[in-house]
Amino acid sequence: MAGVSSLIKQRIRKLILTVILSALAISQQASAQTALDTYVNTPDPAYGFTLLTTAPGAGFTDYILEMTSQTWRSASEVDVPLWTHHIVITVPNAISSNRGLLFIEGGSSSSSVPTSNDLQWQLYAMQTNSMVARLRQIPNQPIVFLDDPGLTPRTEDDQIAYAWDKFLRTGDAEWLSRFPMTKAAVRAMDTITTFLAQPAQGSLTVDEFVVAGGSKRGWATWTTAAVDSRVIALAPFVIDILNLSASFLHHYAALGFWQPAVGDYENQNIFDWFGTRPLQDLNDLVDPYSYLSRYATKPKYVYNAAGDQFFLPDSSQFYFDDLPGIKHLRYLPNAGHGLDLRAIEDFLPWYTAIINGSTIPTFTWTKQPNGTLVINTAGTTPTQVLLWQANNPVARNFNIDVIGAAYTSSVLAPSGTDEYTASIPIPANGWSAFFVEITYASGGLYPFRFTTEVSVLPDTTVAIWDFDTDDDGTMDSIDTDDDADGIPDVSDFRPRDTDNDGMPNHVDDDDDNDGITDVDEILAGSDPLDPSDPFAILAPAGTILSLVVLLMGIVSLGAVRLYKRARP
Repeated sequence: MAGVSSLIKQRIRKLILTVILSALAISQQASAQTALDTYVNTPDPAYGFTLLTTAPGAGFTDYILEMTSQTWRSASEVDVPLWTHHIVITVPNAISSNRGLLFIEGGSSSSSVPTSNDLQWQLYAMQTNSMVARLRQIPNQPIVFLDDPGLTPRTEDDQIAYAWDKFLRTGDAEWLSRFPMTKAAVRAMDTITTFLAQPAQGSLTVDEFVVAGGSKRGWATWTTAAVDSRVIALAPFVIDILNLSASFLHHYAALGFWQPAVGDYENQNIFDWFGTRPLQDLNDLVDPYSYLSRYATKPKYVYNAAGDQFFLPDSSQFYFDDLPGIKHLRYLPNAGHGLDLRAIEDFLPWYTAIINGSTIPTFTWTKQPNGTLVINTAGTTPTQVLLWQANNPVARNFNIDVIGAAYTSSVLAPSGTDEYTASIPIPANGWSAFFVEITYASGGLYPFRFTTEVSVLPDTTVAIWDFDTDDDGTMDSIDTDDDADGIPDVSDFRPRDTDNDGMPNHVDDDDDNDGITDVDEILAGSDPLDPSDPFAILAPAGTILSLVVLLMGIVSLGAVRLYKRARP
């Protein structure tokens, strides 16, 4: 009976979430702008740049600039509010395009000033006769959050997860690190265009950009492309996380635990927020899946690692089909999150084609219910088609640190005209992953290499996302009040002490401190945990939104009754 109750509760939650999202969609139809757009487009007097070094090379010139992109937060909140970066630019003597590459990188704020660009980016510039630039120190790090009792210098995911927690608790969107990371990339494009247009640099015009980056910088690649029309194409590397909530829930279901690589988010209890409105708000602001329509006219090269330590290799099932416009996918076999030199080789022909406006071969595929991949290459002539596969005999885990370089390849013969069919037997033990790699001649140094999505057999999982939030001995999946605050889960969006008044929600009559009791808000169909959401404001008579709020209240009451009937 508990299993039936759990299923009903999951359906109830899904129904409630659907209603909430519908309300949000209605309220946002008046404007396509988000808080991310507003933050990025707001001028900051701190912005500026300085030329540090000019380094002539054989057929090119490197320029090293220091840019201040913005002030992020205040000196009472973080130890270093001013974000500064190095921009390293290579301009070939034979530059012939107004298009260029902006590659977003990491690095520490204490990193030494580069003396030149890296060899591979000089090669890219010379091969394509285009400007190639690297933006460094994204994000600025380390950062000390001054409300942190330990005053811990935080970098990378530790920094981002800490800031996520602050957003989830406060609703202040500008705590999201993706905001300043994106703004820095936009300001870098401003800087490059302005700097190269100066007479000293030959009055060059570079006003269109291919943006790329890896991991957190890959995420910033997506958001930069979403907010700036100068981005004509994008190549996000190893950020296989679009449709964030669905992807992470699959991560846990497939493994039964969170991989160590995402430990910073687990340490900040970020995963406890799944299914809540604050987490959905976060998704709406920084999940690239929320900006799908903005990528319709921009070619996309989505580059992932089949052995990534952060993400499962079949994560693209949650977003790739939904991406509009021209798109290519690549899973690199026997590689982890750090990739290897093959990524540099694979990226060059795609980037060259974008710079030159050349056609890039495309193919399509479908994944059948049994996991079989059927590929259609009509209109193209592959030079090689390979089937890659790997097995883990004990777990649905293809992390390269767990299984090593376990992927092996075999030539895949056509199964018909312009058709290839890839299937493998269900393994006797464990799980197997497989995908198809298709190679095309590019006319350049390296060929085009693309892949299908990854299929996993058997397509079974080992766990469900479940916790006992309030430690009452009843798991959340069958608990009607997960956090013991007296508000049923179907009406409860934010656990703990919402208004930070020192009075936990389960004993606080006004959890959000908006002057309206929780009971009155619940009866009115309003959110008792959102101070900006009192029923007197949200439900003016005669508006579409009031009908949605009323519907939410009706569904909530009906859901509670249905759930109580289903409980043993």
